[in-house]
Amino acid sequence: MAAQIVDIDEERLLRHFCLDAECKQVFDWLVKQGHPRPDGFHERLALAADLREKGNRKYQASDFTSAMMFALGALHCIDFSQAKSMLQSEDEKQEVLKALLPVMSNLSVIFLKRGDAYNAVRSADLGIDRAKKYQQQGGKEADALLAKLLFRRGQAKAQKKDFAEARTDLREAARLMPADKEIRKLFE
Repeated sequence: MAAQIVDIDEERLLRHFCLDAECKQVFDWLVKQGHPRPDGFHERLALAADLREKGNRKYQASDFTSAMMFALGALHCIDFSQAKSMLQSEDEKQEVLKALLPVMSNLSVIFLKRGDAYNAVRSADLGIDRAKKYQQQGGKEADALLAKLLFRRGQAKAQKKDFAEARTDLREAARLMPADKEIRKLFE
């Protein structure tokens, strides 16, 4: 059996979507925008929330490149290494999950708007995995967040012409949020 080496200082969320050079672009872009990532836990979450909101405004203005950069910047802020995560309290871990889910949903829809169904599915997959964890830990908004992520993944799979899997995701999203008109419209 071969030994496996794990880098406990490695941050993985941003690298889920970006190669090293692209990660550096995000880091440099954040600094250029006047948003270097702080060291403190609460400061990082606050900056992530601020960047997510700025990204939402860019999305509303149909500036999907800037929206993506703000969302990736927010993701970088809440991307804690394994070592730092192990030192977090259970409440802090819950806060990170709560902050991560809307960022993943935003990234999924931004990738969709940019015609990148592959990364839209990847961001929704990661978000769905974390939403289920958040749900198990008693997160209050878990069903709504999970439904939104399933909806986004269903849209992305439909864009990839994977209609059977898209329908499965949309059915589950409709089950979780039966009153949501947008989900119902796409499902039907």
